[in-house]
Amino acid sequence: MATIKDVANHVGVSICTVSRALANKNYVKPETRERVLQAAKELGYEPNYMAKSLREGNTRTIGLILPDIANVYYPKIAKYIERYFAEKGYMILLCNANRDIEKEVKLVEMLKSRDVDGVLVWSSFQKIDHFQSFAKSNIPYVFVNRDFKQEHCVPCDNFYGGYSMIHHLIEKGHRQICAMFPSFENPVRKECYAGALQAAKECPDCHIEYVFDAQNQISHEQVETLLAQKVRPTAFFAASDMLAISLYSSIQKCGLRIPEDISVVGYDNISITSMLNPPITTFEQTESELAKAAVDALLALIKGEEFKTHGKLRGKMIIRDSVLKIE
Repeated sequence: MATIKDVANHVGVSICTVSRALANKNYVKPETRERVLQAAKELGYEPNYMAKSLREGNTRTIGLILPDIANVYYPKIAKYIERYFAEKGYMILLCNANRDIEKEVKLVEMLKSRDVDGVLVWSSFQKIDHFQSFAKSNIPYVFVNRDFKQEHCVPCDNFYGGYSMIHHLIEKGHRQICAMFPSFENPVRKECYAGALQAAKECPDCHIEYVFDAQNQISHEQVETLLAQKVRPTAFFAASDMLAISLYSSIQKCGLRIPEDISVVGYDNISITSMLNPPITTFEQTESELAKAAVDALLALIKGEEFKTHGKLRGKMIIRDSVLKIE
C-alpha cells in the first residue's frame, strides 16, 4: 500500500505539502494540489485515519442509537445518516436499543467508553436522563425527531402529521373514524394524537373513537369487535404503518374490502406501504431531509459551534388508493 512519502516522492514535493494538499489547506498552489490528488489516486494512497485521529484528538466515529431496527423505518433513515457522515470522513456505530430502557442505559455507557465524537439519538421513552450523561463526558449529542425542552433536538412536526391524516379522511366525507395509536412512551405518537384531536375538533359532526395499544399491532379480535358495532367506523387512521399493516390483514379476514368497505391511512411511509393491495395513503417525514439536518447539527456541536435552533421539519401526505370518498 502506498504511503504519504511515496506520494511526495512521486510528485517531487515535501510530505508536509502532500499533507496540506490532501487536507485542502491553504498555502498550496492549485496546480500542486491537483498533482498530489492525481498521484494519490494513481498510487492507491489512502489516508491513515487512525493516525489522523490521534493527532486531532478525535476518533472519527459517531454513535447512532435507534429504538428498534426491526421497524423498517429506522434502517431507512440510518442509510441516509451513514451516507452523510461518510462524506465527512466519519464511521457509524449503529446501536439497537430494542425499545428497552435498560439497554439504552448500557448503550450510553458503551459509547462513552468508545470515546465517540458525538451521538445521534432516537429515544424510545420520555425518560432521557441517561442520555444527558453524555454531556458530563463532553460528548455532544442530538435528539432526532424529538422535541425535549432544554435539549439539542432536530424535531419533526408530528402534530401536523396527525392533523393532516384525520383532516384528509374528513375531507373525503368520513365521519365515523377509528384512530389507533401505539404507546405514548414514544413522544412522536403523543404529538400525532394532539394533531388528530385538533382536526376532529374542527368537525363538530365527526365522531372519532381512539384505540391505544402498547405494540405496533392490534389483535384480530379487537378489529372484529370494532367492525361489529352498530355504527361501525368507515375509516381507520393507524399512527404507524406497522399498525396499518396489521389492520389490513384483520379487515380482509373479516371479508371486507379496502377501500370499498373500509378506508385506511397510515403513518411513516415505510417501503412496504406502496406494495400493499391497495397501496396505502400515509404520511412521510422526509428521511433524507431529517438525516441531513441531524448530521449538520451534530457536526456543528463537534466543531464547538453554537447549536442553531431548528424549526420543526414538516412532512407530507403520500396519497394512494386506500381511501374511498364518501359522497
